[in-house]
Amino acid sequence: MKVLLIDTSYLIYRSYFAFPNLTHNDQPVGAFFGFAKGVLSLVKEYQPDELVFACDTPDPTWRHQMYDGYKAGRTAIEPNMVAQFPIIKQFAQSITQNYYEQAGWEADDFIHTIAKEANADSQIMVFSADKDLYQLFQYPNTEMIHAKKFGGFETFTRENFIAKYELQPLQWIDYKSLVGDNSDNLPGIPGIGPKTATKILKEVGCIANLTEALNLGPFDFNHVEGDHNTQKFISNEKNFSLIEKIVTNLESLQQTYKLAGLSTIPETKFSKTGFNIHNSLDLVEEYGFKSIATMINKLNQKPQDKPEKVQLEPELKPENSPKDDGALF
Repeated sequence: MKVLLIDTSYLIYRSYFAFPNLTHNDQPVGAFFGFAKGVLSLVKEYQPDELVFACDTPDPTWRHQMYDGYKAGRTAIEPNMVAQFPIIKQFAQSITQNYYEQAGWEADDFIHTIAKEANADSQIMVFSADKDLYQLFQYPNTEMIHAKKFGGFETFTRENFIAKYELQPLQWIDYKSLVGDNSDNLPGIPGIGPKTATKILKEVGCIANLTEALNLGPFDFNHVEGDHNTQKFISNEKNFSLIEKIVTNLESLQQTYKLAGLSTIPETKFSKTGFNIHNSLDLVEEYGFKSIATMINKLNQKPQDKPEKVQLEPELKPENSPKDDGALF
């Protein structure tokens, strides 16, 4: 079984800026149009058996409660984008029972929860640009789907991850804790960048090995199995300054480690009942999305059938009518 999990907030954001001027009855609908087009393109490309939507909410999460600087400095969401959230949610929920959002949690946490549950008997495909989700490569048969710069998609696998970062998936949270994450405003260790963090983890395996070898803690760092030589690392004079930086910033390191980790959300149920793109047809017709309606009919037609001609009145303002010119996927 193939399960496609869509980072809904990410797709909304991409869609909004791909079609910023599209309106319907003087209301902005560009994010909705692009979102629908993106979903259909993903379904057509990857042919999933299950479709899952995971969305952020505007409410503070447990991460904000732990660290008030979490995601500080991000640009506020534009009102025209916010206005389209309800119709996008209606579109997603018309297709599948697997739509997830809840105050206090992030889309990443829902994606992790479902991927963790479903990976035993499924191929997991995640559409997102969030590198936090590289932690999912710890689960078998997991792939990330990235949007290509000039249209289309490409997969990013566990093997691609290891080749690019020279780390194992379980080391990713250790790496992020050492380096920090500017997008989420998470501090790393001053003076430790990507190359140095990779070097440290190649030698010690994980932060837990290092803190235990130094008789520090207790801390809630997880162990990563594999070959390592922590004692050689801490006895090398060339590493003394690095060790001092880590020890000096242990409290911050522990906090970033917790914030960067993916949570499992209790009582989250994954419905294995399939999905039906055709259920959204009335909604896209209501908004005059002729090309989207055509895409839906093509996805649902039998191989021997000919595509039906969709007759819709052009309700969109002519100057704002969307074109299938590859602007989004």
